[in-house]
Amino acid sequence: RYATGASVTRTPGSAGIEVAVSGFDAAPVLVQVEVYNAANVRVFEQKWDGVALGPGQPRTLRAAWDTRTAAAGAYVVRVGIFAPGAGWGVLYHWNNDAARFAIE
Repeated sequence: RYATGASVTRTPGSAGIEVAVSGFDAAPVLVQVEVYNAANVRVFEQKWDGVALGPGQPRTLRAAWDTRTAAAGAYVVRVGIFAPGAGWGVLYHWNNDAARFAIE
C-alpha cells in the first residue's frame, strides 16, 4: 500500500535527507525518518504528521541533519509510515534501508 525511498546530499557539516513517500490510499499519515550509525544507534530523527497522500501523488519531504559533531563512518536512513498522531500506534510501512551514506 505504501512505498518509500530516500537520498542523501552531503555538504560540509550537514546532510540533506530527501524522503520520497507514496501511498495507494487517500489518507493522512505520519512519516518518520531516522538515521542510524554503524553501531545501530539512532543519531537523528524527524517526523511529519498529517502528510496527505493520495493515489498517484508521491510526496517529497526534506530534512536537514547537522553533522558537525557526527562521528566518521557508515550511516543508514530508515523511513516509517504510521497512522497520524504522535503515538506511532499503527505501523503501515517500514523501510529499514532507504539510503546509505558515509561521513569521512
